[in-house]
Amino acid sequence: MKLPAFASSGLACLSACFLCAASSHAAGDLKKVASEIDGYRFEFPCKDPMPENPKPGADGISARMTSDPATNDKFTDVKKFGGENGKRYKVTLRVRGVVEPMMYKDGVQIGERFFISGVPNNATYNIYELAVSSPPQHFYFNRDDKVGHRIFTIDYTADIEVDGGATLTFHGDGQNGRMITNFAKLVVPDVAPAPQPFNGQFIQLNVVDVVEVPVKKETKPERPTPPTRAFDAPGAPKFTRLDGKPGVNPPVDVEGDFVIGPDYEPAPETKKVEGVPQGKVQQFQIDSRETKLFNPGIARDEFGTVDPNNARTLIVKTHPIDYKRTVTVYVPAQYVAGTEAPFLVIHDGPQMGKPDTKVPQILDNLIAQKRVPVMIAIMVSSGGGDAQGHERGREYDTMSGLYAEYIESEVLPRVEKNYAVKLTKDPEGRATMGSSSGGSAALAMAWYHPDLYRRVLATSGTFVNQQWPFNPETPGGAWDFHGKLIPESPAKPIRIWLAVGDRDNYNPNVMRDGMHDWVEANHRMAKVLKEKGYHYQYVYCLNCGHGIAPAKPQLLPEAFEWLWKGYRNGK
Repeated sequence: MKLPAFASSGLACLSACFLCAASSHAAGDLKKVASEIDGYRFEFPCKDPMPENPKPGADGISARMTSDPATNDKFTDVKKFGGENGKRYKVTLRVRGVVEPMMYKDGVQIGERFFISGVPNNATYNIYELAVSSPPQHFYFNRDDKVGHRIFTIDYTADIEVDGGATLTFHGDGQNGRMITNFAKLVVPDVAPAPQPFNGQFIQLNVVDVVEVPVKKETKPERPTPPTRAFDAPGAPKFTRLDGKPGVNPPVDVEGDFVIGPDYEPAPETKKVEGVPQGKVQQFQIDSRETKLFNPGIARDEFGTVDPNNARTLIVKTHPIDYKRTVTVYVPAQYVAGTEAPFLVIHDGPQMGKPDTKVPQILDNLIAQKRVPVMIAIMVSSGGGDAQGHERGREYDTMSGLYAEYIESEVLPRVEKNYAVKLTKDPEGRATMGSSSGGSAALAMAWYHPDLYRRVLATSGTFVNQQWPFNPETPGGAWDFHGKLIPESPAKPIRIWLAVGDRDNYNPNVMRDGMHDWVEANHRMAKVLKEKGYHYQYVYCLNCGHGIAPAKPQLLPEAFEWLWKGYRNGK
């Protein structure tokens, strides 16, 4: 039956009203996930009552003053964001308040007052900060170009992204127990205590809107299967052949080039031996926001494209991130408290709660047999990601001494404090090791700081062009180690052990600059080290890909022994 026009129109209207109400209800429900943010107030009240006629520019004592330096004029509130795990939400905030100016640096400025990531750039004025655990990020709300005895109102909106179930940390820090008072008796309309002025400073956050947004996942380019390179191919070093002898490694008192494989046997030192003292393995974390170097970190959403004006580098879009770095520390049972110990820094250390005991097991046995010194092992995880545009790439692939300086200033002091150990300052008693970019990072630490490190172990070392951003001083990235730095420089007091697989990486990404063959790069390293008279051992592993996983359990114990030859306390 055909309905009258007015009836049809009425039904359409009812339907539209129902959909509108449902949409509004859904939006309202979604805002609930941000309920812990909505209405949150940072407050710095003044200790003394507001005078009738305040002096312009006057400062005052904070009511948050305490006798405990840990809590003096600062506060932290930890809350939980709602929503579903695995989902991400864009939260639009309205930020209102009465504040003094504060400067921040090393982050991204949005508008006049909002600042993403970075660190405070003044040690006196008030800090208003919200940190989100996932995606890791933090935000400041009272940015200004300069500080001074000024007070002003703020009222703006800002978008942040938060994952379902993330931890929210609200932090306020007056820094010195004093603040610029609300001498102008400023009032923010519709925000308490309006119409009266607040006696001090505050920021109130209100949630304007919440929408679900897709979680960005980086699409990694497919890596072609690397070809197998024969050990006797043109351009290869002249190897001493140990292949066809499973379990046989190069002698620990010999230098030069060796080939092993294609079958392998784990060394007995990789197994727990009854009666051998077992060291302790412990972990702690470093929050990037608490460090001077590599703060904030960087990450990318897409791999990047080759720069049309420079085929040696990529155009990569990055964004700042916060991150936590896990440090895993092995202290041998034979360590005597208060004595200086040699140590080994290992890159790409395990994550929190998942300590890797493979290296500690080997060291337990080697130390008990007096084949290596009583050493501490410090396994440091990267800041995350890989290669150009990610924090790991910035730390490991950069051709500079910056990462060695980070370890020196941020990691080693914490290790000594946390575990009551004393680490040697003697560069002969300091070794560093890693695989892939961790291997090139190990060499960079010693090359740029032979005053700190003189022993290097690298497996599948990324001695290729992976540095980013581009540096005209080393335009080939780590390829320049064997391209110009080692051959054109006086020999440095560095002892180097290298290994690579016959199926190691070959042109794994979009770059085609002739500097992305890991086998050729390591062959070239061995040649220039030999020509310059370095103490080195190079092992070519048959039937192995990037990282030489099948060969490592066979090689590592004797590689460690070779690495520590000549150390005054070693055997």
